[in-house]
Amino acid sequence: MPATLTWFELTPAAASGPAASAPQALQPTAAEPALSAAAPHWLLEASRKPPCSAAPEPPMLSGSAAEAAEQASWELVVARLLGSPNTDMRAAGLYVTDQAEALVREAQGSQSPLVMEWAWLACQKHSTLAQPAACASLTAQQLLDAGAGDPHSLLMALLDEAVAARQADRVDELLLRLAAVQPKAQAVDRIPAMTVALWSEPLSNTTRAAVMGHATGVWAAAVLPPYQRLSLVCHPEVLATRPSRRQACEGLARTMSERGQHLLQVSLGLRLGETLGWPLEEIRAKRLAADAGVQSWSRAQLGHFKRGGAEFDACGFVKEQVQHAMALAERGERWFLAQQLLASGRDVAAWSAEIKPYEPRPVPPAPSDPL
Repeated sequence: MPATLTWFELTPAAASGPAASAPQALQPTAAEPALSAAAPHWLLEASRKPPCSAAPEPPMLSGSAAEAAEQASWELVVARLLGSPNTDMRAAGLYVTDQAEALVREAQGSQSPLVMEWAWLACQKHSTLAQPAACASLTAQQLLDAGAGDPHSLLMALLDEAVAARQADRVDELLLRLAAVQPKAQAVDRIPAMTVALWSEPLSNTTRAAVMGHATGVWAAAVLPPYQRLSLVCHPEVLATRPSRRQACEGLARTMSERGQHLLQVSLGLRLGETLGWPLEEIRAKRLAADAGVQSWSRAQLGHFKRGGAEFDACGFVKEQVQHAMALAERGERWFLAQQLLASGRDVAAWSAEIKPYEPRPVPPAPSDPL
């Protein structure tokens, strides 16, 4: 991702203090398209579709009737995913309908990296003990070897296995690899964009907004890598006995906080950095930049509700949701929030008056059984 599109801007006050020597990413200086020329054909086609519908708004429903109508519209999109001739979309349909075993069988038969990733993600929706039996035949190492999926997430899964197996040297190796790998979009990040690709003109703008809500919910519910292990293997007291590991933990904290795909990765990277002793000025400046991006996005969404919510600009809201979907599919949530900050017309310093400064948190207790 180009440096001009990251969304951490150290304020002048922060840059003149102890954090000045830290790597400084820039506030975005110019808008860029969410998709590259290398994006899949279906995604490029979806980005060219008019986001708003000319269809009349249906009679206003409420309560269970409204929920049933919205669910029916979402189920139509899911049915189109399952019936699509596109491998990516069909696999997404199996993921949404929780058909992990079918995805694993298809992945084994086709050896398609795309299907392998969907199968892996479908299996991760279940705890290890509750996974379908077929999931045991699909490992993170297999996906890495096949060039499938997000290497960051897969290496985190391997780290989880190494910690469980008490393999300290393996943990050190994986932390070094993680520090050098930038997180990238996963298959599930494409589900909102697939929804845009498959909806049809008769859907009103209000219905489109509701359907996008379902799609975004599926995306938001995706299982994250097992980051909880980082607080154990990178704890300061552990690093005091394994000083060679500190550089890897520092590098991973930088990678996640400065190049994370999603907001939570950024936040967890900053928390790890705080635990490792980063200057408070740097933590505060980067969290402020993150919060400014979120506030810009929230303010833009609220702007579509008029007169205290009595009026709803459904077309404007859908446009925002489509932009979000296209960004998630390739560039990621962090990039999208950077663009929202740019579109707000306000820099991080201007937002700071409305955002409470981050208060430092204590280092968590040392693990009772360090590795």
